[in-house]
Amino acid sequence: MVHEYSFDETTLPCLPELTGIPNIEKESGIMTIEEMATFVADHNRKIFELPRAPSKYITDPELGIIDDLLDNSIVDRLLAPEGFTPSKRDIFPCQLLRAELHKSLKFPEFSYRKYCATQLNSLKQKEIRAFVGLPLKKKLTISHGQLSTFRSALTFTQLANLMV
Repeated sequence: MVHEYSFDETTLPCLPELTGIPNIEKESGIMTIEEMATFVADHNRKIFELPRAPSKYITDPELGIIDDLLDNSIVDRLLAPEGFTPSKRDIFPCQLLRAELHKSLKFPEFSYRKYCATQLNSLKQKEIRAFVGLPLKKKLTISHGQLSTFRSALTFTQLANLMV
């Protein structure tokens, strides 16, 4: 094969190969802004909406803004795997996303193991637990394996839909 290769011939790889991202034209399931607006409007069409009380434990203004922007039920619908049964879950995709966002913003140098052990799962860290949506007085924890698996299992389509 080496003898047959021509070094004079230029090869032009396609853009997805150069950038390391999938070919967006071939990806299915990515919503346009109009489709996302319809999705959110359909999701918010309820008889009545219960107001969400702001958490008194979230004192960081950056976390407060992110908390206001995220709608947990929409995030759960976008990220939930096939066959997701909410009644049999203690931890939801929105909580894993919030934990991932918090780790990326505040502790990017920490490993998942160190972040979960020292920050996320400590009952003393009320602000973090309130932002993620974990109970403040009950020892419900997210393991480093769950958080790492969640991040690696996100598809390009899911990430793109979150950005929309």
